[in-house]
Amino acid sequence: MENKKGWIGKLLTEFISVVFAVLLALGLNHWREANNDEKLAEKALVNIFLEIQANQKEVEAEIPSYDEQIAEVKVFKDAFDKGEGMPYSLGFNMPVLSRSAWNVANSTGAIKDFDLNMLMELSDIYTFQEMYHNNGVNYMLSMHSVDAKKDENAKAIVDSNYGQLKTFKHWSIQLSAIYQEFIKTYGSQYKELLPDSVLVE
Repeated sequence: MENKKGWIGKLLTEFISVVFAVLLALGLNHWREANNDEKLAEKALVNIFLEIQANQKEVEAEIPSYDEQIAEVKVFKDAFDKGEGMPYSLGFNMPVLSRSAWNVANSTGAIKDFDLNMLMELSDIYTFQEMYHNNGVNYMLSMHSVDAKKDENAKAIVDSNYGQLKTFKHWSIQLSAIYQEFIKTYGSQYKELLPDSVLVE
């Protein structure tokens, strides 16, 4: 009887040891995964900050050119409004904005560890950026589909170009301000993660 009790005691001890080892292994594995997820989220966030800052510089660099183009197109617009035809060449350029860091953060699932409020703002930023980009691309495609050499199209093209440049300048200023506000609001929270090149006020 004593042998049986001793055998059961040993079996129970081994069972508890195995369960403890399994739980410890699962706990360590979970901790490792959580640690890896946190590092992935931090890396993704740094890349997004760098991307937003680069996009802001691209947008701001183009704003003065819109003023020049608006002034040039205004000359043509005024002439056409007076009924004076003028040789006209289409003028419009737009910044190339990146969304690679945002796409990678989404595809890797890194965004699940982002602060919810910040994630919502990032989503709004990249949605507006996409709208901004699509507007410019669609405008250029539509203008290249119109024969500018036909007199009946010339005034409409000039009016459209003038309106598009003014709209795009306004949107550029708005987008730049949104980028800047994001960096200012969240940059201080993650300052220890960000490189010195990200200027946080």
